[in-house]
Formats: sequence, structure tokens, C-alpha cells
Amino acid sequence: MDEIKFCFDQSLISKEQIHQLSSQIIEEIKNIQWATEMGYDDVRASVNLPIDDKAAEQVLALVDEKNKLDPRYIVVVGIGGSNLGTLAVFEAILGKKHNLKTNQKKILFADTVDSDLIYDIKNIIEPVLQNDEHIILNVVSKSGSTTETITNFEIPLSLLENYSNHPEDSVVVTTDYDSKLWHLAKE
Repeated sequence: MDEIKFCFDQSLISKEQIHQLSSQIIEEIKNIQWATEMGYDDVRASVNLPIDDKAAEQVLALVDEKNKLDPRYIVVVGIGGSNLGTLAVFEAILGKKHNLKTNQKKILFADTVDSDLIYDIKNIIEPVLQNDEHIILNVVSKSGSTTETITNFEIPLSLLENYSNHPEDSVVVTTDYDSKLWHLAKE
């Protein structure tokens, strides 16, 4: 692997501060390098994503497949970190008010145990499903057993099951391999 180099010439950090913290930085660099060798079996595994062409191809193929449904809404169901990354990218690229300014696909986040929010999402997507239009439901739980996520997932899933002949076509599951949610998705 190539050597990692850092340039602090333009930073506001003094050379003395850099030298004081260098042992910690070097240790973390070693940990990150180790993570690149371990694939996805390390907590720093995200460093592998930019170079994982196979994963990128799989994601793009899934996006193409789901876009064929021409969904009106994408509902992301997750709590904490399982939701915040998607929300951050959504807001960074499309802006916080995207859903208010477009007639294109909209993204809703079922990211809290607030029953009013879940009720609002239900009231938004149910008429869409009643009109034989589509939604995509993406449930995200690293452990696959987060109670709040599973509870929030059950409501829009039941709507899909009531209004769709093939609800499984509208569901995307993001979880760890072999988690409870992974096994449920396989079923």
C-alpha cells in the first residue's frame, strides 16, 4: 500500500501541536491501513467504500431496478446512525426543503419513535399506494434488531402488503449479514 502523507502547511495547527499528537495519529493511520486489509470486518470499514467497485455496481443495479417502479416516495426507516448518514447526504445534495420544492421523488425519514411522525408518513404514502403508485421502503438497522426501527417499519410494510401485489419489490433492507433483519429479508 502507498504511504499516507499529510500536509499541514495551510492549517492553523502549529508544528509543536502536530508533533505532540503524532503518535496518536500514526497509531490511527495504522488502524485505518489495517482496515483496508480486513475488508468489512473492522469498525473503520467505510474506508473501503471508495475503492469497492463490486459494491458500487450492486448498489447501482439495485437503484436501476427500483427506479423502474417509478416511486413517488422513498421512505427511509432507521434510528440514529442508520438514518443520519442518508439524511446528511440528502440535505447536502438536494437541500432541506427538497420535498417542498419538487414534484419528483421525495424522501421521507421515519427516524424517531414519535407516533405523530409515523402517522403523518402513513397518511402521505397511503393515498399513493391506493392510486396504484409506488413507494420504496428502505429499512436500515446495522444490528437488524433495533426495536424502534422494526416497529416503524411494520406500519409502512403493512400498507405495502395491503395495496401491492408484490410488496417485496418495494422493500430494500440495509443490515449486517446474518442479522435477524437479514434473515427476515431473505424470507
